Amino acid sequence: MTTPLKQQKILVDLKVAMNNGYCGIAKENRLVFKMLAQAESTALSGILVSSSSSTVFAHYRKHAERTEEIEQANHFFHDALGHELTLKNRVLRRLKLTLPYAFKKTKFDLFSIDSIFNDVIWRTVFDKSLSPEDRELILRNKFLFTDLSSLHLGLNSYFKRKAKLNTAGYDFAVFLEPVPISVSPGTTKIVRYHDAIPITEPDFAGARYSYGTMNTLKHCVKDSYFVCNSEPTRQVLLNLHPELEARVRMIPSSISSNYSKTLDQAILKEILITRMSSQVVKPEALKELRAKVQGLGQFKYIFNLATLDPKKNHLNLIKAWEKLNYQNPGQLKLIIAANSGWFSQEIEDLMRPHVELGNIIHVDKLTVEELPYLFSHAQAFVFPSFIEGFGLPPLEAMQCGCPVIVSDIPAHRWVIGEAGLYCDPYNPDSILAAMLKLCILPDAEQLGKNLSQKGLERVNRYTEATLAGQWRQLFEDLNALTDKP
Repeated sequence: MTTPLKQQKILVDLKVAMNNGYCGIAKENRLVFKMLAQAESTALSGILVSSSSSTVFAHYRKHAERTEEIEQANHFFHDALGHELTLKNRVLRRLKLTLPYAFKKTKFDLFSIDSIFNDVIWRTVFDKSLSPEDRELILRNKFLFTDLSSLHLGLNSYFKRKAKLNTAGYDFAVFLEPVPISVSPGTTKIVRYHDAIPITEPDFAGARYSYGTMNTLKHCVKDSYFVCNSEPTRQVLLNLHPELEARVRMIPSSISSNYSKTLDQAILKEILITRMSSQVVKPEALKELRAKVQGLGQFKYIFNLATLDPKKNHLNLIKAWEKLNYQNPGQLKLIIAANSGWFSQEIEDLMRPHVELGNIIHVDKLTVEELPYLFSHAQAFVFPSFIEGFGLPPLEAMQCGCPVIVSDIPAHRWVIGEAGLYCDPYNPDSILAAMLKLCILPDAEQLGKNLSQKGLERVNRYTEATLAGQWRQLFEDLNALTDKP
């Protein structure tokens, strides 16, 4: 008789996913949880961590009575979601006790969340990226919250403080980014590592963020296994810390199963009208701009999806599109889907006159259901980042049959291979040449079909089914090791 495999008890940190954006690391946080939830060999628990500073005042404790547990979880959600503070927390904030309390706290615990809060968990953590069909799979797992907060983590990283999370009874604790906190003996700490950009590219990050990132990484090097999202990311991490060679694995980021070719011009226009952003133009200008979109017939466009952030290289993208528009007036609009970012004033200033004329359409806060329409109707998806650890948006475009133009950087070469058209991110003329080749020149249509087919084949490497097996193998491999940090 075959002995059944022991279930691995796994904690997954959901801090990044909680009440956060639709894309990027927050999306991958949700997808990793979903992949692990599908494995019968795992008993999964998700940890909710508050980003609100008010939670540093909270004094949670273990309760024997279910009613008291529910009341405590209710208070946690109010604090974590930034609702009006309780009287006690308002008094503490007025007395400016935040920092003394945060400095004092060094040990943190986990507290149960009753299933009565399942709908809250789905709305605040998962539904921005996962489909309603995933809901039953996700919510059958256990969820916990902690008295640990983002403020504690930030202070720990900045002041190099030691702190410990009580993970007793769990085999693994998976953090979807480096965190300056230790786990209990018997628990293996795993860090999902996306990139070293705050360290290696200081012009793209604030000094405080870079400093905290370096300290956090040093802390995790002492006690963690790392799972990098690409081979280029793994190589950069090992360049920074060669001593990690035996404790670094590589599992690519996964793509969502929600994306496929989705064509409907009327719905596309409705999305552009309803999601039109007032970030770079005055709100009163939107009425006229929406009317312009409403009056469009069939139109062609280039699409970009990225936070307004200098490393995403919107400046050179817009300069390249300007030249294309001068040479081929009105043939291709530029649609930029971008939530507000940092260091973005120069980008906004360059966009503004084109947005006001209706030639660049700026949208934000798109949902996971809306994005496939923008990918599917585009002539090309252009993603000329200066640096990436992985880069999900080009793969999502490829899922929808949209040919992609990407910057010639190691991450894109590794992720996309021969399924994309490459450009020099530092040269607007190189970006322009790629756009002309794919959208304007005589052989553009055939090239687009070829790249679209290659893209659909390439994305099979990054499906949930493919990568879920790699995560399961990781846990089996680590469980077999006897020499752990």
